[in-house]
Amino acid sequence: MALEVTEIASLVITILFGVLLALFVVQTIKRKRSALALVVSLFFGLFAGITAIFQSGKLIPISGDLSDILMSLQLNLYGVQFFFFYIFLECLISKDLNIKRFAVVFGLLLMQTFSLWLIVAFKSYDPGVNFQLWLFADLGYTLSGLFVYLLFGLPIYLKTYFYTRERKPMIFSFAMMLVGCGFILSLFSDYYDYIGSYPEWASTLDPLTNIVFVIGLLIFTITYLSDINYIYRLPNDIFMLMVLTKAGIPLYSVKLKSRKKVDIEGDLLSGMLSAINNVFEAIFQSEATIRSISSENVHLLMEPGEEIVSAVITDKPSFFLVQSLKRYTKEFETLFLQELKDKNRDIAIYRGASEIIKPIFPFLIIDKESI
Repeated sequence: MALEVTEIASLVITILFGVLLALFVVQTIKRKRSALALVVSLFFGLFAGITAIFQSGKLIPISGDLSDILMSLQLNLYGVQFFFFYIFLECLISKDLNIKRFAVVFGLLLMQTFSLWLIVAFKSYDPGVNFQLWLFADLGYTLSGLFVYLLFGLPIYLKTYFYTRERKPMIFSFAMMLVGCGFILSLFSDYYDYIGSYPEWASTLDPLTNIVFVIGLLIFTITYLSDINYIYRLPNDIFMLMVLTKAGIPLYSVKLKSRKKVDIEGDLLSGMLSAINNVFEAIFQSEATIRSISSENVHLLMEPGEEIVSAVITDKPSFFLVQSLKRYTKEFETLFLQELKDKNRDIAIYRGASEIIKPIFPFLIIDKESI
């Protein structure tokens, strides 16, 4: 049973999605660290690849109608995969979704979804309408992939490289660029399909598109395999992590390596936080802790626990940073449960809190001189 280039590409893509999915599921279970949007994206990518393999008809013979249904399902699953990968990228750079970007990606997914299933539903009615629906379905698929990988994903990894000067973001950028080029080739292929006239060279577009996709995804996978924690690398500065009592007494603080050099006085900062919380409690008769203080370039994020308040100072908050801060607060209270109950304020006792930073904040680089 000889396989064509497209079928080999589908098989390789399916295997790569499966490997990545398995890795991140293990990461979630073992290290209690999850990137749900990425896991969901990989799940849909895996099943899109499996659908493509069945749709080829090489495993089991299938009828023309079933082949069309599987083709629509395959493209729709890939479209959902692009959508959730976009959500993951948003989580890297922001605490909240950007409404305009979300509207673009979600709108393209809806256009693709409705077009694909209208094709299945009304295939036998009007070939002309069917042809137009395929145009909208292909545009929804190709433009969403182009937007997510090339126009959104590539700048994020380039920014991470210019921030960290590490090699991995540049490799990811190259992978994103390859996948984006694959969608550009796919766009040309859709255009020639639409006008119904293929130049001689255009016959190579589909195989070349699949080859570029495979190479890009392979680079992505191999790079993550070398360091699975690198998924959480954030393209922004985080200056300091600290832990205070509810009364504002500092228990632990650590300065972090950052691109911008900022001198932060921990005692001064803890006093300010205590004063602000006391003012709010007095005015509003509430013990609720302030969650964030923001200016244009500096953001202070706080997460209250039963006995403590954890805080980070960053130039830009993100979803992963907020989630990690929540987990750190819980882990700190678990690690020093007895000391906190005994109201022990000896900061030397809490130095062991440095040991739980790396598993929870894999994107932080501790300034050793501050420990």
